[in-house]
Amino acid sequence: DQAESALQTAQANFNKAQAAVSEAETTFGYSIITAPFDGLITQKPINKGDTATPGALLLSMYNPNSLEIEVNFAESVMPYVTYDKEVDVVFPSYNLN
Repeated sequence: DQAESALQTAQANFNKAQAAVSEAETTFGYSIITAPFDGLITQKPINKGDTATPGALLLSMYNPNSLEIEVNFAESVMPYVTYDKEVDVVFPSYNLN
């Protein structure tokens, strides 16, 4: 009788521990942040160990392989601009070329 009671207690403790492991795995899964694309990080206002809150900016990034910009040119330079012509673009505030 005493052995059976000890077995039931051990089984209950085991089940409780399994539930705790499952909950920890789920919680850990929420702590992993992945980007929807490969890219470069341009801004990271939080640090490792900080608590992320809903709606808070974690980081800013861009994909340099699919970057599109829209610019306005003076009419005087239009003869030098053609569709799909490669140009150098400089963003001094981001130190990007």
